[in-house]
Amino acid sequence: TFIMINFDAGVYALAIGEIIGSILILISTFALYKKCYPNTYLKFKLFNKNDAKYLLINGGMMQMGRIGNIVASTVDTIIVTAVIGPAQVVTYVLVSKLSVLFSNTFASKIASAIIPGFAALFSNNNNNELKNSILKLNYISVRLAIIGACGFATINELFLEFWVGKEYFDSTLNIIFLIWILHETTYRVSSGMFFSFCKLNKWALFSGADAFINIALSIILGSFYGLPGIAIA
Repeated sequence: TFIMINFDAGVYALAIGEIIGSILILISTFALYKKCYPNTYLKFKLFNKNDAKYLLINGGMMQMGRIGNIVASTVDTIIVTAVIGPAQVVTYVLVSKLSVLFSNTFASKIASAIIPGFAALFSNNNNNELKNSILKLNYISVRLAIIGACGFATINELFLEFWVGKEYFDSTLNIIFLIWILHETTYRVSSGMFFSFCKLNKWALFSGADAFINIALSIILGSFYGLPGIAIA
């Protein structure tokens, strides 16, 4: 992306960077697959319609739920632009940057990592071990959320002052996103359980409803309370 920007590609540099990154991930994944399973080959004659249908249904539900989550977590900047004005987007994005990075990126990676283990326990009907694992996961997620919130409260103002200047800091937004870290991190880490159980229909439905409610509340609260209203929504 930086290389393309230096060649005056403008906003297209972001899209080109994403495309190149996706291609590199695909190539590296295939190379790792061949390294780990050198005697395994992909053959169309092994295609099974029932397995494909099962994967498409569950995979489709997961993607629908993820789209709902993406909409709910990224539409705020569009609403800030439409309801309050583009000048306020910078403040909103900068104040929330560390909280989004911690909750959506770091916590989501943990959720992805636990899916295989929980899926194995669920498929083997190991209920006692599954119950203990869920309790341990909740124990870890709550403490991780507290650590993230404390870190955010400690360094976010200093981070913004060093990065772009103290004039972009908003104490009210900072408190709201501090509370948001506690909720979002706990939810993100624990969400891996739902993916493991393959019970995704209701999760996808609630994710879609969450996106719709988030947009509606953001518009309403943003019209009355400005940036804090959108953050609360």
